[in-house]
Amino acid sequence: MSIKNTIRALPLQSVDSDELSDTYILLGTLDLPCYLLRIQNSSDMDVTLSYDGETDHEFCPSGYKGSFDLYAPTVTGVYIPLFPEGMTVYVKGSKGEYGSIYLSAYYHPLGK
Repeated sequence: MSIKNTIRALPLQSVDSDELSDTYILLGTLDLPCYLLRIQNSSDMDVTLSYDGETDHEFCPSGYKGSFDLYAPTVTGVYIPLFPEGMTVYVKGSKGEYGSIYLSAYYHPLGK
């Protein structure tokens, strides 16, 4: 069975909205280099994401679902994932009444 055109998911990472505050908290860390990140905000509050824990990088309103795919082709036609191993994603916002913020990440099994 070929895995040439296959991606796999890292375990889902999340933060409950009742843990939110105006200070960034860790949403997740990438254990492997990834091609695709998905963010879902199922909470009742708007949130802001950061990749360094200090700078505001993404605004995700309540109900937001979005994907970020980043990779670079090489001369041999192989794609290199641009979300590096160890990359962190942080979240902040007002404390919510219900829901969570989720981070999904996808990698190629031969790239690990």
